[in-house]
Amino acid sequence: MIITLIPRGQSRDEPNPLDALTLERQGQTLVINGDPFDFSVISHGATLPDGVGATGCAYIIGDIERDEIGKLHIALVLPHADGNNASHEARFPQPIIVTHDGPIALPDTAWPPQFEIPAFESEQHNGAVYEQD
Repeated sequence: MIITLIPRGQSRDEPNPLDALTLERQGQTLVINGDPFDFSVISHGATLPDGVGATGCAYIIGDIERDEIGKLHIALVLPHADGNNASHEARFPQPIIVTHDGPIALPDTAWPPQFEIPAFESEQHNGAVYEQD
């Protein structure tokens, strides 16, 4: 299985942003964010046109193909944080050649963004507690 990742920068203000991508291979089934997609029906040399239309999965881009030697080729959106917040590998991903079942490692996308809650310092004056930014 060969997965081509298509990077897509997102901001938290974007309407309907995609969730972070998780992948797992189980034989000829690719589990995308917990949803299994069985591609065993695609025979050698065949193409499943319009992958998103055929599967209903918003992460799939374009056609899904199985080459003459039986390798499945699929392109998937890799959501990542806008700008330089995501790693270089997430913004410029290399194809992933999957040879074994199990979870598939993906680049660090910094998506969704993690927010830190600012710490407040407390001061006590005459029994009253005041918090400062």
